Amino acid sequence: MSAQSQRQLAERNVRTTAVRTVDERKGERTVRVVSTTYDRRGNITEVVERDESGRIMKWEKHAFDRKGHEVLVALVDSVGVEIQRTENTWDRWGNQTGSTTSEGGHISERTATTYDKYGDKQQELVTDGEGRQVRRTTYAYEGKGLIIRRTVYDAKDHVVYDRSYTYTY
Repeated sequence: MSAQSQRQLAERNVRTTAVRTVDERKGERTVRVVSTTYDRRGNITEVVERDESGRIMKWEKHAFDRKGHEVLVALVDSVGVEIQRTENTWDRWGNQTGSTTSEGGHISERTATTYDKYGDKQQELVTDGEGRQVRRTTYAYEGKGLIIRRTVYDAKDHVVYDRSYTYTY
């Protein structure tokens, strides 16, 4: 994550950032250096997190389509071998309609998202590699298009989380 906006990074032609964090809150010193690479539009194309000795702790690669939608996130090991891949799909209005996560070449999770005619998210259905429901999230909106409820259901369709919103005009 950058301290600057995507637009600011693109306007200033920033290609990489490095953030060094020293954390001593838990009584032991932790040092992390996160290097982030950006494309000409300011989209993140790579994130590499290293410990104090320079050892890679986390490595992500990102790809975007010509409209700027993130279409791929790949987690790779310290030598660059892909260990997890998430591919995203988008509709013509710019809504993310799905994602498929694979590990070792096998699908581990799929997410399908539906929207109403106003572009408001209606439902997000997450299934495992076998197509069984993992969780389902529904959304409800008031007349002005503001969200009023978000409800999450587990694999057996029992409510496990419910958040409601109220607005004062």
